[in-house]
Amino acid sequence: MQYQRKLSADVLVVGAGPSGLSLAAELKLRGISVVLVDRERRPTPESRALGLTIGALEYLLSRGQIGKFGELRVRDQVHFAGFPLSTAAIPSDLLPAIEVPQFRTEEILTAWLEEVGGSITRGQELIDFSQVDDGVVSLLADDDEARTEVKSKFIVGCDGSKSTVRSIAGLDFEISKPSVQMLLGDFLDSDLYDNPFGKRNERGMVMSGPIGDGAVRVIVAEFGAPLLERGKMLTGEEIADAYERVLGERFTWKALHWGSSFTDASGLAESLVDRRAILIGDAAHIHLPAGGQGMNVSILDAAALGWRLAQAVRHDSPDLLGTFDEERLTAARALITNTQAQGQLFLRGAEVDSLREVFATLLDEPRSAAKLARAVSSIDVKYVFDYADDDDAIGWRALSGSFPELTRDEKNSGLQRSGEWLFVSNDGPDPEQSALLTGADVRCLETSAILLETGQGQQDHRAVLLRPDGVVAWTDRSKASIDAVLRYWAIGIEQG
Repeated sequence: MQYQRKLSADVLVVGAGPSGLSLAAELKLRGISVVLVDRERRPTPESRALGLTIGALEYLLSRGQIGKFGELRVRDQVHFAGFPLSTAAIPSDLLPAIEVPQFRTEEILTAWLEEVGGSITRGQELIDFSQVDDGVVSLLADDDEARTEVKSKFIVGCDGSKSTVRSIAGLDFEISKPSVQMLLGDFLDSDLYDNPFGKRNERGMVMSGPIGDGAVRVIVAEFGAPLLERGKMLTGEEIADAYERVLGERFTWKALHWGSSFTDASGLAESLVDRRAILIGDAAHIHLPAGGQGMNVSILDAAALGWRLAQAVRHDSPDLLGTFDEERLTAARALITNTQAQGQLFLRGAEVDSLREVFATLLDEPRSAAKLARAVSSIDVKYVFDYADDDDAIGWRALSGSFPELTRDEKNSGLQRSGEWLFVSNDGPDPEQSALLTGADVRCLETSAILLETGQGQQDHRAVLLRPDGVVAWTDRSKASIDAVLRYWAIGIEQG
């Protein structure tokens, strides 16, 4: 076959949504060559995901990207199945951001990618790929059926719930049978009122709220209604009719910006890695979009993969992906479990009313409410490392509130702006630690207070070592030495 073009890169990233854009930026930060392709010729104009969780905001803060959003609209609450939950117990300087349409998030991520020297090749669809001993050979096609061959060391599928990468790699998963459907519409000039945590009755559930620029989103779950095709585009009348059948009220609007449908179907790949093919985001896991968690978890997938994939590229070794698969499958399982639970509590009829009453009493316990708030904020997963069973702080993500004496300007500039490992301490590293950290190209920072999460509350510490994704890898309470930890993570082998 004759190819119009032949390209080569360290990594081919398929799909320029939030996960693909984040991953490409992470790789470019580390000098890795990337071809990022998307079959759509233009960025999505659709609002889709509407906010940023504390977990995703913390990641963007660490990379110095928060300021690009301007002044964010925030709430000091999240919800679980319609139960409002305070975020006051989360040790973060940030609050959940609302009214941030997905196209705006993608604009910010695209600007970041361009800032670090990356770009998007649009109008290119992945047709096929094959894995060879030293890499991947992929075939792309455009609308005119012109073919492009791309040779890369790795390919990453960020190409959504119908992922071509997943299918070709043989990582396809079964999707559970849907049991309930939700209709979604973004209306302009509407008299819909703010109902962010939803209203239920025996006929269904409705929620609504502003999404910016004068638009209002409404979501309607009509119990017992026939299921539509997943992702079917809807008219304003179809959504308004369902709203009226549930609440017995009619709302007015001038225009429908976007209307679609989704269900509570879920699925998860058994593995996210097949040799040199990797999945993240919706390509790896799908679920009920309860609480707007999906896009945020997908961005954090990219944060967890980027630094390890860069290592694997430099040493041409898939083995250096290490614990990525296990860690992000753990996060995905937690995501699917909490969204399924929300579906059962929120999108069922009178049969769950007594369950909701019991659940409400459990949320009177502050620790229970705080745990659920952390779960829907993408920060409640603790990773388990072989060397760290003696230190309760290891495996959690350090949040901005972990360093209360650092100024907001210092944090906004990005404590890990270049995606580096970071050693934070009260008095600086000792001479032996300093030599090790310098040799491993770990940046050092001093501050007078370090407060780390343990799952049972916060602990005072004198020193902490953070991975590039902000996860705590070592503290001054660890029995393992910094040398052993750096060797475990293969940090510094570039210098060795």
